[in-house]
Amino acid sequence: MTSAHVNLWRTWGGPLATAFGALAVASWLRFGWIENGGLAALCSAQNECLIKTAVVASFTDQRVGWAALLIALVALATRRGALAYVTLALACAGLMLYGAGPAAPALWIAVLLLVGAWPKALR
Repeated sequence: MTSAHVNLWRTWGGPLATAFGALAVASWLRFGWIENGGLAALCSAQNECLIKTAVVASFTDQRVGWAALLIALVALATRRGALAYVTLALACAGLMLYGAGPAAPALWIAVLLLVGAWPKALR
């Protein structure tokens, strides 16, 4: 590989792996458990189960998206790469799990922080 390919992989490899991993897990939750009825089959009709309550509560009121946006703002203020990766994962999950409104700007902030475009724009 040429040095241009190596630099491209170093810039985008980690963020792409994080984004696709988060989208895969969120897709499995949404289409395999929530919309397919697997979550309802996990719990009996007589009792509420903790897993069902936690999964449904996580995307009610776009909580995953709002968490991504909050962590994105903290990552932006502190310039922490690890928080940008957490933001990226939560934003991708938020886009898949019914929280696209607040997850979309969080995704942009995470991508700009991870590829280094945000610090250049502030100079």
